[in-house]
Amino acid sequence: MRLILFKQIDYKDNDLIVNGLDENDQRVSFLIRGAKKASSKSAAYSVLGNIYDFICDEDNRQMHRFKGGDLVKANHHIMDSLLKIAVFNCLLELVEKLCQDDEMVFPGLYMNFSKALQLLDQDDHELLVLGLFMACACEMLGIKPQVDSCVCCDEDKIVALNVEQGGFVCQKHHQQEDRLYQDVEALRMFRYLNKARFINYESLRSLDIDISCLHCLKQFLKVHGAINLNSYEFLISITKSAIN
Repeated sequence: MRLILFKQIDYKDNDLIVNGLDENDQRVSFLIRGAKKASSKSAAYSVLGNIYDFICDEDNRQMHRFKGGDLVKANHHIMDSLLKIAVFNCLLELVEKLCQDDEMVFPGLYMNFSKALQLLDQDDHELLVLGLFMACACEMLGIKPQVDSCVCCDEDKIVALNVEQGGFVCQKHHQQEDRLYQDVEALRMFRYLNKARFINYESLRSLDIDISCLHCLKQFLKVHGAINLNSYEFLISITKSAIN
């Protein structure tokens, strides 16, 4: 069974429960005995963000016992900078919250998660990776922002983004609390993020992503998807430190 690990849970004194996303876009849990011991060889199979092939129990149980496995892909360069780590934490938390309900399966989640980790590991456009993944999450949740025209009247001359209304608005329907008001470049980048896929990543690398676009996507996830990313605060502190 191929898995991307996204969460660790302490269990008893020396054991770990790891949650992973399988290729069928479902959450799978394994109990790894002795993983917290300094001398444990099984600890190497509990690294978050890595892709493994785990040996799975024959019976269909919710919690599998770890019996061995192989490392498929180690994304060790993610730990090279604080910004990468901050984005990584946001990705892990978002995947965890998408996988909380075992009855809900989001087709394409494994593919997009693995691609996001690969790009985060290999490249230095961290905010673009997170923005694309957050936009993918919105689409999978069915809360994709309306970015082609005004969400209220279908007018194509837009001036702002209204998170509560669900997308772009024109001057007539603009309200004081709307975001990205008259910031043409930020509006354009927000549209790109919600129109593009990871297959378009190379075309977007030359663009400087506006952090306000990520703020808006975070708000979409919170307001329309009931997902609040606690790890996002660390990302904000890192980006502010970089600017200062």
